[in-house]
Amino acid sequence: MANVSVIIPTYNRTSELIRAVHSVLQQSYQDFEIIVIDDCSTLEMSDTWKALSDQRIQIVVNESNLTAGPSRNKGAFLASGRFIAFLDSDDTWASNHLQLRLDAFEGDASIDGFYGASTLYEDNTAVVTSQVHSIRKTDSMLDYLLSGRLMASTPSIMVKREAFLNVKFDESLVHHEDYNFLIRFHEKYQWGCIEESTVQINESSSSMSLGKAVNHESCIKAIKAYTNRTSFKNLFNYCRSMASDKAARESDRNNYLDLLAQHTDKRPWNYVLKFNVWSNLGLKPIGYIEKIEWLFRRYNKAISFRTS
Repeated sequence: MANVSVIIPTYNRTSELIRAVHSVLQQSYQDFEIIVIDDCSTLEMSDTWKALSDQRIQIVVNESNLTAGPSRNKGAFLASGRFIAFLDSDDTWASNHLQLRLDAFEGDASIDGFYGASTLYEDNTAVVTSQVHSIRKTDSMLDYLLSGRLMASTPSIMVKREAFLNVKFDESLVHHEDYNFLIRFHEKYQWGCIEESTVQINESSSSMSLGKAVNHESCIKAIKAYTNRTSFKNLFNYCRSMASDKAARESDRNNYLDLLAQHTDKRPWNYVLKFNVWSNLGLKPIGYIEKIEWLFRRYNKAISFRTS
């Protein structure tokens, strides 16, 4: 029985998956198993499976496409390790990734899971490393996640398996299932933080140009119950960023406005006034102006955006 179970969901990735798995096989800590969950790939994967011949690798093929959250849950149920570590099939770990986290667990028995710093690579060039930090039990995990980029990426997470199974990923979510999991885990258990970046998040110009359609309904559902524990500034910047998605529908953008309108902060004026940037995002005047005026009225601020 391995001490650590590494769970890697994948879909239609071959060389990237092999690269990810090899980064696990090259860990300085070797008492692990790898569970690859193939989410019903449409590509021919037989050569890839042959390349992953290490006896510690278990390959499970879903009968239908379940998406990442349910696939990770499936891997966790199959896992035998005391700890679970997640890795995405296009990302990689530094060789000390597992050891660093296991040492941290040994150093503080009160911690149930660790997240850590990640470095984003675009076309094999390092772009940014997240500036992560620990948060207190009374702090808002959502506010922390919205405060920067890659603040707790899924490939940086290692958790106690028993604790994970009491929370799991919400299988109804296809986007922001990671945010939602981090928030709900924070409500029940104690997170720790690894400040050293041992995760390489890989993006390429070709993959970014193809783009993965964002399910905005899922994004909003994942965080809606927790938005009043964020600062208005962070929530505003998040909503503006998500609404700038060119594929977002007008109804999606109005839903992001609704998130802001429901926020209980009474001092949002410096940020609300920046709503004029939304006019460049394709919003039609009908409905948009009314919502902003309603937002101002909610905070007893009389103002009109109408022109005569």
